[in-house]
Amino acid sequence: MTDPTLKEAGKRFGYAMTCDMKENYQEAYKHYLATTMFISSEILKRSSSQVWCDNKTDKLLDLALKCVEAAKQINGKQLEQEDVRSQLSNSLLSTSTSSTTASSNQSDAPRPVNNTEPDVKTADTEDTDSADLLSILDSLPDVPANKPGQKYQKPLNRSATLPSLRTSSLDDTPAGPGDSPSGNVPGTSKTGPSKKTCTLPPNYFNQHLPPNYSSQNVPRRGSQPPPSAHNPYFSSPLGSNLGGTLNSPVVLKVSPMDQARQKNAVLAAQYERRAAQGRVNPRWRLDLARAQEENLNIARELEKTLARKSEQRKQRLEQEALEEESEERSVGAYEAILYSKTEHLRKFALTVREYDTQRRTPADTDFADLPPGIRIGKMESTFSRCFQDKSHPLSTAVGNAQYNFYNRIVPLNKKIFMASTKEEKAALLPGIQAEVEAITSDVSEFVSNLNVVLYRLYPIFDCEEGWVLVQNKLSDMFYKPFLAPLLETYNFLKEEEMVIFRKYLAQHSGDKIQSFSSIKQRYYLGEEPYKESVECLLAITETSSPITKFKLLISFAETICSCVKDFYLQSGMSEEEATDLSCLGADDLMPISIYIITKAGKPELLSELEFLNDVTNMEDLNGQEGYCLATVQSTFANIIYREQEKLTSSNSDGDHS
Repeated sequence: MTDPTLKEAGKRFGYAMTCDMKENYQEAYKHYLATTMFISSEILKRSSSQVWCDNKTDKLLDLALKCVEAAKQINGKQLEQEDVRSQLSNSLLSTSTSSTTASSNQSDAPRPVNNTEPDVKTADTEDTDSADLLSILDSLPDVPANKPGQKYQKPLNRSATLPSLRTSSLDDTPAGPGDSPSGNVPGTSKTGPSKKTCTLPPNYFNQHLPPNYSSQNVPRRGSQPPPSAHNPYFSSPLGSNLGGTLNSPVVLKVSPMDQARQKNAVLAAQYERRAAQGRVNPRWRLDLARAQEENLNIARELEKTLARKSEQRKQRLEQEALEEESEERSVGAYEAILYSKTEHLRKFALTVREYDTQRRTPADTDFADLPPGIRIGKMESTFSRCFQDKSHPLSTAVGNAQYNFYNRIVPLNKKIFMASTKEEKAALLPGIQAEVEAITSDVSEFVSNLNVVLYRLYPIFDCEEGWVLVQNKLSDMFYKPFLAPLLETYNFLKEEEMVIFRKYLAQHSGDKIQSFSSIKQRYYLGEEPYKESVECLLAITETSSPITKFKLLISFAETICSCVKDFYLQSGMSEEEATDLSCLGADDLMPISIYIITKAGKPELLSELEFLNDVTNMEDLNGQEGYCLATVQSTFANIIYREQEKLTSSNSDGDHS
């Protein structure tokens, strides 16, 4: 994200530049200095912190230097204009002094007696003086507008430049279509001041062109020609039929390809001049072609680079505009709960309170003294009121969250469906993995924050029974709309392991418990052992509630022990002996778990377990739920690892044979 200080300074500098380009120099000068003071104060505040020198501070210093340089340019412009005004005032003063002297001399002469004209200045005289003043102002040199960051340029002194264009007096040159018949320069008069134009002698530029100059080598119209050595302010490959008016210099933006064509035209002109002089090596023609082609190739690469940078800048500006828009727009209930910002949550809580007040919902107070049954009934009715009414803000927030997660998951499955080859799927794998991690993280964060919001808004839930009720009901209803497509995405992520496990099931799904040599004989338990544990694993894929899935995992581990205990109790063993046999260690539990998972025959359990691991907070995995989840995951990993070892050994045996 952009530094707020740097962003604010950039806005102020941009406004000052806008005033400068509109020639509002006083306003621009003031804002340049104000921006410099703002940057200085911010840097001074940072200097007292631990991180007082970094890249952002360096950018601020560069921006301050640009502001100072731009203010200096404006100051220079004003000084130049003051000099021009002082010269103008001096000339006008001298003119008025001479006219006053002449009038005083005339005042000594005797006046006619019958003269009735008043001794005042007529309108014609005023018009003449104003016309002279306007012509004088029109003849003054222009002050070029300098952009910020450029050095100040003095105005072009045409009075010193124009005479140097003449190679001889105008009387020595033949009269041409642009010359005045009276011999005077056009645009001037014997009585008035000269204009800002000057007619050049005919064929002036042709006299200074190189020998054997061809107009075919001239770059296309619209591109900037190479500068002339005779006049640095006016450069163009001119002919004799071009007008001789010299205007102020114009800077044209030249593309890299046009610059390359200019260089190639210069190289071709040099080659033709040497060919005309008979100093051409046969190899030079090939060198010329190579040099011209190299110039064009470099220009093409430059244009590609400029286009790429322009596109990147456009995308960056669009991204910044989207970020600013997202910051300015109002945050909805779903975003308020997900990101859990204080001001947004406060607004959402006020919305819920206002909704309950309008519906005249009874306040949940004095519930501590109620009997447990009645208190739980009030909790269930409050929860139903919040989420069964579709217009309730909490129900709207949950619906928006479900819609958002579903729309984030479905495009991933479309990408997976479109990938047909292994290479395409391998290329998709990192991106899909990152998206799934982001989605499950947001799901976990939203559910956790929603629980807290419910406890705060409705104090009836802020107790042990309320926590359990809210967590169970939210878990039952929240995951249904998007869990199926999310598990399909997990199937893609676990595809390699699921393929190995399916091969394993094809070979061992019908094996009896006696075929599992790692299981001790005392744990065989008759014809259909551990049937309840198998049913617990199968039920995991039938529910959408993560809490229910964890309960089934715990039941899976507990039923293994209970199956052993019940079997030996039915065999006539004492309670104490049966209990001792049912206390299984890790060495006995792992082989039995392998048998149960084999009998369940559900490769989709790999995706279910990965989903539970991602959607659950790490703190919640420290108890019995986390232990049972780790046990089943390690059992799957053991089976897959052994099958991979078998495949590796069989492949190596086939290579040796």
